[in-house]
Amino acid sequence: MEAAAAPLPGGDRRSRSSGLLLPGPGRTRSDAQVLDDALGRLSGATAAITTNVRRINGALERILEDKATVEELNQMLVCQGRGTWANSFCAAPDEC
Repeated sequence: MEAAAAPLPGGDRRSRSSGLLLPGPGRTRSDAQVLDDALGRLSGATAAITTNVRRINGALERILEDKATVEELNQMLVCQGRGTWANSFCAAPDEC
């Protein structure tokens, strides 16, 4: 038979906790204060995630703007690798 989780202060039984609603020592803070603090931490985490997503989106936009240039440079390197870029003897002239 599986042992039950030890009750937390206040009578709750939880196997896992997010850490956001852990009661303070001696339960001196009200539930409203604990929830307010948790909301503040969640809001801060959400703001940080939003900032990171915006940075990633900006980087992706710059990559897409440079895509044609990157593809052109890649094609030049491919032709140079074939030894055809410098002397214009590419097997597929429309590609080199």
